[in-house]
Amino acid sequence: LPAGAAPTAASAAPAGKSPAGKPRVARYTVKRGDTLYSIARQFNVDHKDLARWNNIGARGLQPGQQLTVRLARND
Repeated sequence: LPAGAAPTAASAAPAGKSPAGKPRVARYTVKRGDTLYSIARQFNVDHKDLARWNNIGARGLQPGQQLTVRLARND
């Protein structure tokens, strides 16, 4: 992660013990200068998925906005 980028993980179950069908998620607070693409790269997800998960349309990102990121499961 770039300096100053500190995503926080929030999960209903401990890491590695996600219930079947329940993706692990992280919350990310958008900072000035962030792009959808740069955030997606940090989490190794597709920028189109990130936009869809957060209903991001033409308005784009705003600093302070909270994003939900679905993390890959390591089962």
